[in-house]
Amino acid sequence: MSAPPALRGMWLGRYSSALVLVVVLTVLAACRTAAPPAPPTRVADPLPPPLSARPLTKSEVGAVYAALAAAERGDGVAARRALGRAPTNHPAVALALLEVRFLLGERVGDEAERLAQSQGDYRQAYSFAAQALQVEGRFANALAAARRALQLGGGTEEARRVRELEAVVLGGALELARAALASGDGEGAVTVAREALDLVPGAVSLLEVLVRGYLLTADVQAAARLVTALPDDGDGLELKGRVAAAGGQWDVAAELFARLPADHPGRCVLLQDARRRVRLRQAPPYVQRALGSTNLTRAELAALVVWEVPAVQEQARGAVTVFEDIVNLAERRDVVAVVRAGVMDGDPVTRRFSPHRRVRSRELMAVTERLVEVLGRPPLPWCGEDRRDACLEIPGEVVTGAAASALLRRVALEGEDVCQ
Repeated sequence: MSAPPALRGMWLGRYSSALVLVVVLTVLAACRTAAPPAPPTRVADPLPPPLSARPLTKSEVGAVYAALAAAERGDGVAARRALGRAPTNHPAVALALLEVRFLLGERVGDEAERLAQSQGDYRQAYSFAAQALQVEGRFANALAAARRALQLGGGTEEARRVRELEAVVLGGALELARAALASGDGEGAVTVAREALDLVPGAVSLLEVLVRGYLLTADVQAAARLVTALPDDGDGLELKGRVAAAGGQWDVAAELFARLPADHPGRCVLLQDARRRVRLRQAPPYVQRALGSTNLTRAELAALVVWEVPAVQEQARGAVTVFEDIVNLAERRDVVAVVRAGVMDGDPVTRRFSPHRRVRSRELMAVTERLVEVLGRPPLPWCGEDRRDACLEIPGEVVTGAAASALLRRVALEGEDVCQ
């Protein structure tokens, strides 16, 4: 018995609607299945234009993205199978193959660099080469590739990589160059700094290291050519002053050291030495001879006392015997000054000062003690086994001009602010 016509029509209508729904769902599922994988996230996308080669077909693009997606999840077999459906002689496919190998743990930096250079303006190749070379620790090559990628229109990722690589190159070079300086290897520091400056031009920290290296190798002219590019901050002023000093321009050096920040390390020593060198250039020849003496005489000691401690002349008020053996001495005025101040003495009976007698340790210590007393300073103890702050080093038995000068200068500057 057949169904009534009305019931049969209702059944056919429902069947047709269900069939249409099945077809639609099938089509949608097919579309989702056919959609290509997303571009890679861990390496450069090899496909965005421009490319000098022909555009890849839709199926070839799908093969490249499928390969990279498989490699990113560690499936090398699937990655290579997918790339088999793309033309191997195409630059984007060649780059994708290198990226697949990279994602699977291979070292491909050299090949990536060659591919990028062979393709000229292929930005993605340079971007990936920078990434691969950086992972391999070849930072100079990576920096060059990253900069080229940025020049070819790279975005924030390329800019970030350039900054990162510049910091790495700079930090490594500074570490090596400063270690060379610390060991006294000026030439090594210069070599490292110059190579790094080729990669990071204008880096102030490298320029500073390079100037220090040139100073260490006594190449003052090379240091002078660079030092003008340094800023007038603490390190810059110090280096400018050191270059001036190395060139004998002690007045310029003193001016520069005086401009150093008050808390700059070594400021006082640098300033004090520069000012002393300025005075030394104006000192009489006999003072310079005394400073270089290897076995100091009494006349030379008198000259050093007056030169290192000018305040002695203000105390030269006492009477003095006319010493017959100093009449023709260049140091005679200084001898008279130290005797009148009570810092040194002679023999009033024989009227002799004995200017050519060699000074020994005990006599220099006695002169120093009298000098402290004349200046109205508290007594300074001599350093012994129990060393204390502000003690005076006991001079050697044979007194040199340098040793006497240092001791007298220590007394002269005790309690003074030499930084002003």
